[in-house]
Amino acid sequence: MNSRCKILVLLLSFVSFFSLSFLCSCGKSASKKATDERSQIKKKIEAKNKFSSILEDVKSKKSKRQAKVNGAGVKDSKLRAVPAEMPTQKVSPEELDFTVANHTGKTVYVACFSYIKKRTFAPWRWDKSNVCRLDDNQSTMIDIDTVQDSETRENVYAYLAVFDNQQDAVDATYELLSDNNKLDLDRLVDLKNRVVNITVSKYGQKGEYLDFSLQDRLEKIKEGKYPELDFAVENRTGKSILVCCFIYQKKAKSKWLKNLDELDDMQVWRFTKTKIIKIPNEEQGIIDVDTLVEPRDRSNARGILAVFDEDEMKEAEEATYELLDRKRKVNIGFALSGMKGKKIVLDVEKYGFENDFIDFVVKPVKKIDFKKVYEKK
Repeated sequence: MNSRCKILVLLLSFVSFFSLSFLCSCGKSASKKATDERSQIKKKIEAKNKFSSILEDVKSKKSKRQAKVNGAGVKDSKLRAVPAEMPTQKVSPEELDFTVANHTGKTVYVACFSYIKKRTFAPWRWDKSNVCRLDDNQSTMIDIDTVQDSETRENVYAYLAVFDNQQDAVDATYELLSDNNKLDLDRLVDLKNRVVNITVSKYGQKGEYLDFSLQDRLEKIKEGKYPELDFAVENRTGKSILVCCFIYQKKAKSKWLKNLDELDDMQVWRFTKTKIIKIPNEEQGIIDVDTLVEPRDRSNARGILAVFDEDEMKEAEEATYELLDRKRKVNIGFALSGMKGKKIVLDVEKYGFENDFIDFVVKPVKKIDFKKVYEKK
């Protein structure tokens, strides 16, 4: 009996021991699982906080980049305008800033696309300046990024982009910029401490196009420091006529190299149109040709006269050289520089039963010798 009781007690002890061990192991497993879950939740919270921090940092950097309008896409812009009478600020040798003045007769938005390399080991790329609003007869300084290397600074080229609409100016990139909205400024180093005057010219039915001139060149032109190509036309057709001239010319604005006069800038040769003048029969009129500042441009400019009847003003205004009827053309045939001291006399030639056509002769301009007049008196 006693041995049976001992065996029973022993069995109960073993059962109790194994039950307790099993419960302990289950408790440890549950505790470990809870700890792992808490650790995973903590890691998720930390990752979320880190992502939020990175996102805020990205937003901050993006907002800083949007403070400047560049060619990367749609960005915010700083619009500013200052009076045209503002004195030109002197630019330090390390900078390429220049002044732009608006003489288009309307409000425009301008930006400068410069092909630039800011640092020695940086790549060449297109950079876009701030967009500036300019009312008519106002001017502003265009801020170009500083170029550290002097040799690189000498070779930074640029285009000035001009728009009527603010959003178009903000969205613009050089790669998608229309030729109708850009002006070739050539080397920026040649524009330092100078004023670029934006103007609008008109070419027949093709309408208006942008052009520009440099303020110091205009002052020299007014002072008469460049020879003119203006010439006289005399009407011997027997009736009043309207006359204009299509000039094939290139208006250089600056130099590639300062020390080589034979290398001028990259302005293209193209036809321009003079003002239409009315010349009564037996009278003369003056064809006013643009002043060309470079000797090479001046010596190679050519002209073709266009002659219309007195009642054909609309046709004369819409005329372009490319679409001009042959019967209206009077090809001078030589450089306008050879017209100095001469005039063109227009006459009508008959050719059988066909229509009459306009012909011309070149004659010297008679100058009054005032000394002889005074001597006779």
